[in-house]
Amino acid sequence: MIRSALLALALSAAGGGAANAWDLCNETSFILEAAVAYQDSGAIMTEGWYRIRPGECVEGGPEDVIGPRFVYARSALAHRGGRREWQGLEALCADSGDFLLPGDANCEAEGLETLFFNAVSPAAEDSTFVEPADYGDKAELAGFQRLAGDAGGDLSMESLSESRAVRAAETVLANEKGARPEDRAAWMDWLETVAREQREAEGLSICNQADRTIWTAYGREDEDTGRSRGWWSIAPRACAKVLGEPLQAAGKYFIYAGLPADDPAADDHMLLSATEAFCLAPTRFSINGREECSDRGYDEGRFMRVATGEDRGVTITLGPGDFEGAEEPEDRPALRR
Repeated sequence: MIRSALLALALSAAGGGAANAWDLCNETSFILEAAVAYQDSGAIMTEGWYRIRPGECVEGGPEDVIGPRFVYARSALAHRGGRREWQGLEALCADSGDFLLPGDANCEAEGLETLFFNAVSPAAEDSTFVEPADYGDKAELAGFQRLAGDAGGDLSMESLSESRAVRAAETVLANEKGARPEDRAAWMDWLETVAREQREAEGLSICNQADRTIWTAYGREDEDTGRSRGWWSIAPRACAKVLGEPLQAAGKYFIYAGLPADDPAADDHMLLSATEAFCLAPTRFSINGREECSDRGYDEGRFMRVATGEDRGVTITLGPGDFEGAEEPEDRPALRR
């Protein structure tokens, strides 16, 4: 997981029969990856991923669903600033690739990720993802403009401009020496590919080689200003990008991770090399400042310094040997990225 912004999910319900076609609509400026959950023969199934361009709708799940339905979405990895999530309270299982599986299984035991889905009325004919800017019918232009900037077009989202977005995309095309896309959808697909390749080489990623899920956070210090952000749940053999922007040579970066003990009543195993104090909170957090944590109502945790050098991106791999008191397994499985 990634920078997480809990943004609005608008669910428009229409009356009618108990079973409806169900559209997932994207009125944000981000390419979205969506997953759905629904009841099938008494079991809750989860299904994904549905890729949705800005301004598009796709049909989600089977049409003949009767009973509870749920939806989750996240921004594509191509976008700067880390992943945003559109989520709720229902904890269900998902996989990193395309999947159709029992959503209420033991996610960790199955090597799956736990995601938090939003409940949808069984009568709803569509679920529309939105963001605070509320682009509405301008979502396609907003997405095109954001992707042009994410791919290197030096373009902000302060205001929408068709001409500026086109010029920025043309600049990226010239720099990449690519073939000209045929239409707006093809432009967005091509810009996403370029931007994703850039994001993969940037930021701070954490990989988990332990045999159980770890919870992670990161801290950073820029010009004597400290801040921390969490949480990311990383399943065994999986990786997560927790910071999706180029690392700055002048910045200092730190990570926090806890490995659950064999005894559920025992404290987590903490990182051996964690010596730097930052603030934490029990739920997802973004905290400015690393001083006087308890006075401000926060917990304090010990973070490990990350050696970045001049690199724009770093991946840290954590195994049992990196945690106090944790035993190294004889066979270490391959990582799933």
